[in-house]
Amino acid sequence: MPTIQASGGILLHVQFTPPRSSQDPCLLWLHGAFEHSGHYEKACSYFAKLGWGNIIFDLRGHGKSGGTRVFITNFEEYLEDVNIVYETFAKQLEGPLILIGHSMGGLIAIRYLEWDKAIAPFQHCIVTAPFLGLAIEIPAWKKFLSKLIVRYWPKFSLPNGLDPRWLSHDIKYVQFYQNDPLVVKKATAAWFEQILLNHKLAFQKAPTIDTPLDIFIAADDKIVSNNTIELFFENLPPTLLKSKHFLPDFYHEVFNESNASILLHEIESIIKARTKV
Repeated sequence: MPTIQASGGILLHVQFTPPRSSQDPCLLWLHGAFEHSGHYEKACSYFAKLGWGNIIFDLRGHGKSGGTRVFITNFEEYLEDVNIVYETFAKQLEGPLILIGHSMGGLIAIRYLEWDKAIAPFQHCIVTAPFLGLAIEIPAWKKFLSKLIVRYWPKFSLPNGLDPRWLSHDIKYVQFYQNDPLVVKKATAAWFEQILLNHKLAFQKAPTIDTPLDIFIAADDKIVSNNTIELFFENLPPTLLKSKHFLPDFYHEVFNESNASILLHEIESIIKARTKV
């Protein structure tokens, strides 16, 4: 099934590899902003070789999915899409269901765990370099200007300012990213405002999370704020089954780093420990 119809008539481009057996886990992936699911082929292949399932889709406004590029009117559109994707494959999922989110996908994953309309029974969640804040503080005037623009022109877009050099130490990946026609290099005012709002909501509702959560932090990340991630971790319930892992010498795109195998092995070990597979 290459596409799933979501709210607003938007078609989501989806890829599904079923688990080898009813006991094997299935991973539902959420990619980051401006990229798409094609950047996770190696990671998905690694777990598929273990017999684990993978569900990965291009977020609305990204990759091969429909919708205005990097535009949402409400962040819950992303959360509703997770519900729809889960419902589509639910009958084929008997083993443990794991949620994995990277960067903005990490923010979406966290907000999904906090969302009172969530229906997917995730047994465990892993987020990598979650986008809970930017490494460089946004000037106050830019925030003010954005709030002004979004009232009258929500689809107004500007360059995202992302420097591909700080994504990975793997030069081939950086070149691939720069030349990938599906990579989006702009962001809309409405998307930006919803991201800022949900940064706040993620912190406010952190104490409500009851799904085991493991967070991976790229030690040399120059895109997202590691200090903010650590503050978020401290806000999680003290009784929650959780862990925090630092990845030395990793830039932001942890699944496309030169030493990504280290991360993949760690995730495999954690999932096995959490699910007893």
